[in-house]
Amino acid sequence: DSDPVRRALARALVELSAELGAVIVAEGIETPAELAALSRLNVPYGQGYLLGRPAALPDLKRERSRQAEDALWR
Repeated sequence: DSDPVRRALARALVELSAELGAVIVAEGIETPAELAALSRLNVPYGQGYLLGRPAALPDLKRERSRQAEDALWR
């Protein structure tokens, strides 16, 4: 993200979660740039439309099988 305030806030939250031994999950990831920024901060988990739209479990299983070789998941 190009907003320095948002970057600083994200970095502070990641550092706080590490200090507390908490797991952090990024929510609302909608763009590859957001995913890349969170990856650089070592955020281990995320959700959002970029990663997948809400769906029924059988649809999710099918989609996950398809994405197993997708570079986004590596």
